[in-house]
Amino acid sequence: MSNEKEKMVELDVEKINIVDKEGNLRMTLFNSDRIPDPIIDGKTLTRSGIIPGSGMLFYNHDGDECGGLVFGSRTYTSEEFDGKYAGKTESMASLTFDGYKGDQVIQTYFHENTLGDRMYGNVLYDRPSGVTRARMDRSQDGSVGVKLADSKGQERIRLLIDANDVPVLEFLNEKGEVVYSLPPKD
Repeated sequence: MSNEKEKMVELDVEKINIVDKEGNLRMTLFNSDRIPDPIIDGKTLTRSGIIPGSGMLFYNHDGDECGGLVFGSRTYTSEEFDGKYAGKTESMASLTFDGYKGDQVIQTYFHENTLGDRMYGNVLYDRPSGVTRARMDRSQDGSVGVKLADSKGQERIRLLIDANDVPVLEFLNEKGEVVYSLPPKD
């Protein structure tokens, strides 16, 4: 292998693996057909998700996936969902950082479709439970807010501006029932 640099004006590839000098994978860039399955604790698992995504994944010194940036879109065909969404599109983007030998603990995301759904924000997850503990996002109902959850994933505090631009602060019990609200509920 030569130590000389080579300059190219343009390069077309479907996947690029960035490796260290020993050949260990450190990052990969890929198109939607070449997205690799996740590697956690040395085991290759099956990737889930229905929107094909392109992007890049990061790997730690143990060879485990430790985060990435994935983005994509799709148009539904008449063969999917009994044709209910034929011709409709959706798109998404997600930047994640994973816990050591685990799944994502931080996620910044965006998701929208031509059915009118539009959500984006930041999420913190507890691991290994997968429980969502905090969100700062725009919800499907049009509200924008911060939501904090207990160790079981139950929202307990919501601070938001609703779709009508009304500020709301809510405290919830362990059943998800509002027990105190500013402004007070009628």
